Amino acid sequence: MRGVCFASFDQPGSVDVFYTDYRCEESDADGVLVHELVHASRVISGKDHDFPSKMRGGYPNSEEFYANTIEMIYRSETGLNVTDYKYHPIDQASVLRHPRERALLTALRHEQPSLFLALARVDAPFNPIKPIAKQLLTIDL
Repeated sequence: MRGVCFASFDQPGSVDVFYTDYRCEESDADGVLVHELVHASRVISGKDHDFPSKMRGGYPNSEEFYANTIEMIYRSETGLNVTDYKYHPIDQASVLRHPRERALLTALRHEQPSLFLALARVDAPFNPIKPIAKQLLTIDL
């Protein structure tokens, strides 16, 4: 594994994140850290729901979809390739066309509104949250 996030049950409300860039390319290291921090933020906010789910793109559950999508927004903003969980190229339109993926990103608005709004303001070629926010909210992005 390139990184791991797990909740500490010794101290409720805390999250331990193990991260190393030892097993990834230097250009991927920051994105991997972003991915693990997404997991941590969802655990600490009590919003993680790691239920198995059949999703396209190889995502084993919705939490991996969230972490990967936010990592890909970061990668897009920095000019790197954008891929699904199986490392196949994806684009914003393909994510928005799939009802399950669109529903998960829309749910993020209610689960973590400040994260949703912050991500909606990221000006990157791949940012499926931005058009959802424009549709749902009456704020200027």
